[in-house]
Amino acid sequence: MTDFDTTTYLKNVTDNNATYIPRIGISFSGGGYRAMLTAAGELSGLDNRTEGCSEHGLPILQAASYIAGLSGGSWFLSTLVFNNWTSVQDIVNQNGQDNAIWDLEHSILTPGGINILKTASYWEDISDDIEAKKKAGFDISLTDPWGRALSHQFFPNSSDYGASMTFTSLRDFPVFTNHEMPFPIVVADGRVPGTTILNSNSTIFEFNAYEMGSWDPSLYAFTDLKYIGTNVTNGFPNEDGKCIAGLDNTGYVFGTSSTLFNQVLLQLNTTDLPSVITDLLDDFLEDLSDDKDDIAEYYPNPFYKSEWADIKTIVDDTSL
Repeated sequence: MTDFDTTTYLKNVTDNNATYIPRIGISFSGGGYRAMLTAAGELSGLDNRTEGCSEHGLPILQAASYIAGLSGGSWFLSTLVFNNWTSVQDIVNQNGQDNAIWDLEHSILTPGGINILKTASYWEDISDDIEAKKKAGFDISLTDPWGRALSHQFFPNSSDYGASMTFTSLRDFPVFTNHEMPFPIVVADGRVPGTTILNSNSTIFEFNAYEMGSWDPSLYAFTDLKYIGTNVTNGFPNEDGKCIAGLDNTGYVFGTSSTLFNQVLLQLNTTDLPSVITDLLDDFLEDLSDDKDDIAEYYPNPFYKSEWADIKTIVDDTSL
């Protein structure tokens, strides 16, 4: 609109009160890689860092306060956020280079292509990461290898492919603390303990740089994401002065948002993977149930015995 007076409009809407300024949120749906790449195309058209975007007056991203994603949308969001708020334009520009972000030439199961040794090394590294978590006393689920595998595609320039990258580490990113990016939120569906079905009224969880939890009456509680490895009862540590940090691995968080795709790993026997690869995977997944561990498990339950939840099955179980 060529005759739109933005100054007058904002003055009338806000009545010179900054708290009345409209807030913009951008969200991206789920759908695996298709959703991730679709989100990339959408946001690139709204980002003034994209070549030619400003010429058409479209950089809405720079005016947004929030940005959220589910499943494939969370993969896209997390890729940008934890690569120091990189742009789609930058990702496109480095396509074809060594350690390129989103190198999707080969399957996530066989990133080495015909190079079996490269693929074997890849899965051995992932196995070592998961074994370290298990030895620390924490349960593992299919989301562990799933999140680590995705991280190899999203954080190829990290020295450990994001193994030591926590979601709450975003609090220390200058691009975040200086408000140079919208506030990111990862969304995930909950599943009632002991079941294998996601109901249409499942609890919706949110993850951000500070908290995880849900506004839904079924839970109606949040907890500090940094300390989700801590044994708590109704929000208070069971041992005074003892909190456990480091369980909020970034890959595990966006893996939580996309556990439907864990079925890819559950169907290993139906793939044409070399036996050396399937044997390696079977070795460290042998303790997982095909029926119930195709999800993300949060143990200990950060909402154990919470007094705010309407659905007690969520808070009465020792794991979430």
